[in-house]
Amino acid sequence: MEGELRLRNLSCGCGNLQKKTPVRCMKGENNFRRIISDKKFYLFAVLVLVSSISVFLTDELARVHSYVFRATIPTLVLFVGWLVYSRSKGELKKFAIVLNLSVLLNLVGEILNTLSGEALKGGLYPSITDLFWIMAYIPIFVLVSMQIVKIVSNLNLKSVTIASSFLIAGIVAVSPLLNYLALSQLNLLTLLTLSAYPVLDLVVISMLIILFTSYYRLQINYYWLLLIVSFSFMAIGDTLGAYYKIAGVYRAGLLPDVCINFYYLTILVGLYIIYRNEVIKSYLDLYRFDNDPNYLKKVEDKIQHIIDVINDSREFEKLLNAGKLKEMDLKAEVEKAVSHFKDDAEFSINLDGEKVVADDLLSSVVYNLIHNSVRHNEKKVKLDIDARNDGEWIQLRISDNGKGIPEEFRERIFEEGFKYGDSGNTGLGLYLVKQTIDRYGGSIKIDKNNPSGAVFLIKLRKA
Repeated sequence: MEGELRLRNLSCGCGNLQKKTPVRCMKGENNFRRIISDKKFYLFAVLVLVSSISVFLTDELARVHSYVFRATIPTLVLFVGWLVYSRSKGELKKFAIVLNLSVLLNLVGEILNTLSGEALKGGLYPSITDLFWIMAYIPIFVLVSMQIVKIVSNLNLKSVTIASSFLIAGIVAVSPLLNYLALSQLNLLTLLTLSAYPVLDLVVISMLIILFTSYYRLQINYYWLLLIVSFSFMAIGDTLGAYYKIAGVYRAGLLPDVCINFYYLTILVGLYIIYRNEVIKSYLDLYRFDNDPNYLKKVEDKIQHIIDVINDSREFEKLLNAGKLKEMDLKAEVEKAVSHFKDDAEFSINLDGEKVVADDLLSSVVYNLIHNSVRHNEKKVKLDIDARNDGEWIQLRISDNGKGIPEEFRERIFEEGFKYGDSGNTGLGLYLVKQTIDRYGGSIKIDKNNPSGAVFLIKLRKA
């Protein structure tokens, strides 16, 4: 169903979970059939064709095509961006505002450029249009910079290495252009303008790569990838455009224009996908109209999956932004987590105020372990939570009387993205638990409980 596809974009792409079997995303034939059966796939194909057809047109037709395309597509982007803004909140709302502002500045530049006709004449002198186009980078640059500052203390070497490698490769690619401009007789303002576009593109993309590689585990942060792809088209178009202008062969409709068209098209399609993922009302409308409980069940399932993704994403961001380790009251943190499940489980807690080395994420660790027990058991589960001194360590023991975890899954259950059973969700919860405990310098393992159930054994350093 259309609504089902709308919400499935937030998941791995498949909805079938086999009991006690690791879940894998179903790729290949099923996904291919689903894509080609969607009318929007053909609409996207037509837009790609329309974006690039100007290469084969005459000068006059290519000019008209450029006028029309550069006016309609950015306008559609602003409209869809407004829809995303109206449907979203938090970081996504901020993202929609920034992207709309950037596209609006670009659109003003396009309109002024069309009225002046400077670019179509191949002129090299900067104008008011260049001012708007350069200003369009500022909102994106500010957003990305603020996001990097938030996670700077937890940036990993891999992210910085990938971004730096891209930046170096990009500078090498545009160095002939920059060298030519430096040796040319152009006035300083023109020189700075032509050099600014490829340099700004490379810097912004490198910063986006840092964010994307830092947040790549989070399904709701794919908008960084959207910006990487769109700005890559922009970078290619700007660089080729500068080369074409220097060679004196610039005209409307050539490859630089096609790349800029793809920049707008990528943003349009990306925003539309984000908008579809934000809309879950359709199933509820169908339920009210047909009174079919199947629709309501699908709504509940999809909403719960979205909630799970968001919760795990927040935990991951907390892990990225985590501060220094400190002395924590184990009993207080356990009771904080238990308070969320008073109606879902019975608890027997035997703790004496042990002090451990951890941080504010400790309660989230316990919360995730309890949530795992509650989610995977149909009946009301009973949990026993206790701790014992073991030399320099405190061993926290959380056991339940549920179905337990099959032995073959006990090692793999802490792997990123691993899921099992009918209740498996994002595959991030227990992975984040282990990453957090590893950061504490502790360990976690799973054992069998007698006569039934599972036991989580967590070793934490004594404070």
